Amino acid sequence: MLVILTMVLQLFAIPTLASSDVVETEGLSGIQTICEALSRSVEAREGVELEIADTKLLHDFAGNAYFLTEYAPTGYMIAHADTQEVVEYALESDSPYLGLDSDLFYGGATYYYYFNGDEYVHTIISESISVDEAQTFAEVNQKMNDCLYTAALNDTADLSNSTAAVTKTYVPGSSFLSTLSSSDSFGYYAGGVCGYIASGMLLLWMTKRYNTEYINRFTFLKAGNRFRNGNFTRKLRYEYGYGNDSSADGTFASASMKDVLLSYASDIKASFTIKTNPPLTLPTASSIIKILKESQVPVVVFGDLNYPSGDDSAPHAVLAYGYTSDNDVVVHYGWSGYANVVLSYNWGVLGSILYITNNSLNTVTIEDIPNDNWAYEPVSYCIRYGIIDVWDRGIKNFLPNEYMARGAFVNALYQFAGCPDISAYNAQKMYDTFDDFDKNTRFHDAAVWAYYNDLLYGTTNMTLTLGGAITREQAVVFLYRFSNSMNYSFSNTNGPAYTTFQDASKVTGYGIPAMDWATRRYIIWGSNNKLSPHDTMTRAQCASMLYCLTVRATP
Repeated sequence: MLVILTMVLQLFAIPTLASSDVVETEGLSGIQTICEALSRSVEAREGVELEIADTKLLHDFAGNAYFLTEYAPTGYMIAHADTQEVVEYALESDSPYLGLDSDLFYGGATYYYYFNGDEYVHTIISESISVDEAQTFAEVNQKMNDCLYTAALNDTADLSNSTAAVTKTYVPGSSFLSTLSSSDSFGYYAGGVCGYIASGMLLLWMTKRYNTEYINRFTFLKAGNRFRNGNFTRKLRYEYGYGNDSSADGTFASASMKDVLLSYASDIKASFTIKTNPPLTLPTASSIIKILKESQVPVVVFGDLNYPSGDDSAPHAVLAYGYTSDNDVVVHYGWSGYANVVLSYNWGVLGSILYITNNSLNTVTIEDIPNDNWAYEPVSYCIRYGIIDVWDRGIKNFLPNEYMARGAFVNALYQFAGCPDISAYNAQKMYDTFDDFDKNTRFHDAAVWAYYNDLLYGTTNMTLTLGGAITREQAVVFLYRFSNSMNYSFSNTNGPAYTTFQDASKVTGYGIPAMDWATRRYIIWGSNNKLSPHDTMTRAQCASMLYCLTVRATP
């Protein structure tokens, strides 16, 4: 089913023009006049000048009418036809209906459709619903429509006909979320994972706000305040989502998303206090604003058009992170270009909410490495973020003096890269080439990724030797290739040349560029002025080398 909504702070979408008195009495020219007046209101609120590019008529699935105003070069506003309440607007976003002119349907925030003669197609993500499915949304659309009439009768409509400027207040440390407009910047990953995207942005806010790595900055983040790609969203979904699904298509309600976040917190040795309200209740926008104001944290909001049945639902999740001085809600939709959308205070929010009130990173306990040991800091880092495999993330022994396997080291680099999807790579070719590699080989995905990214070569034409001990020279070569492939930069490249070490002549020819790169960047340190390139490395030594990379490199 369609997975596209969250805050359904407005829900509607279909039939007749006659459903609106304004449309009947004013006609299309009257619609334009109303949209012009409402645009002046938005101009006053935002302190900007708007150029109207087009006005369009929308309907919800219960037949109620809405007016869409599109601005140039970007921006849009949607208003309820009869009450003339502006229910949502965004000035930095393209209209969800850009380029479409007829048979347009609005099911509420993030529910944007057009009818193609057979089904209703979402205008942004292209997923579709049948005519029968659309009709099941009518009851909810009517309930949401009635909210506007109640607000109008009580004279509480606050986005319409106002000439007063408003201010936006963001939860402390969250204003950067409004700049996360490109897909990579907020961790977009296709496939109905909106809850993970919203939760990832929540963890990103926590990382930035508290200067604590609730998301491993080296692995997943760029410039400390945005995602490098969708790998973190994918990690949440595929490492922590399975086993917690609440429906056949993997859609999550807030309770199961809570389980995902708690499982993730357990792995990174963190403590989270997560609060939710039960799914399929009807909190109001005021309850979200209350959390934003009192708890000073962003709120993941889930929506469901099929309330109250709860079956065959079309849920979506967004992140609410701010509010206006007249108590409207500012949200990030988790779609490219929709980072700063304002939703009306007068709408009920259909669905459930999730937010984190208390959080902390706990000390990593390692029974075979004391806290004052030289290896504790790098090893604890590698355990916390799953960089070096410990078989069981709850293990208390690291086995620091055992040798590091080639496969385990390659897997560490795969973890650093964010565990990219390997589905596009031809693993079968590797099975056919290497006698010691098949689909059941430990560190399989890491090896496939490394092989196709020119990081991993065979020890012979027919063997990868993933279980063999890695040497210091091999580890440096792997790091050198990896760093170059990721385009890391280094502020300090003034370390000693490899030739200054007594045993420089023992470095193999293929390893010379990598060894010189590593010594000049203090990635590897000699012992007694020796590099010992052919000595095997222990797990603790590898942890130290990997940790040095995170300290000295800038992704």
